[in-house]
Amino acid sequence: MRKKRLARLIYERTRLNMLEYADANNISVYALKQGYVSKKTAEIFERDGINWREARGVMVSGGTCASRVKLEAINSEIKSELVQIDELEKGA
Repeated sequence: MRKKRLARLIYERTRLNMLEYADANNISVYALKQGYVSKKTAEIFERDGINWREARGVMVSGGTCASRVKLEAINSEIKSELVQIDELEKGA
């Protein structure tokens, strides 16, 4: 299954296009169009229930805070894979 673009995820969750959403939340439209997510933007997405980590072409912007966000995403992916492995081993 193809990953959805960030604009589609925003629209499906809020029924606002990316420009309207960015204006309403004081987010940089240019950064969103380029696929960069800052710590502030990540927190807004989390608050609104937008699963931005699943979007196609999204990068976490630089800095230590952004690195922490990216590591949290990687850790959650690893944990879900380990749970799946545990379930498969229990079933075998």
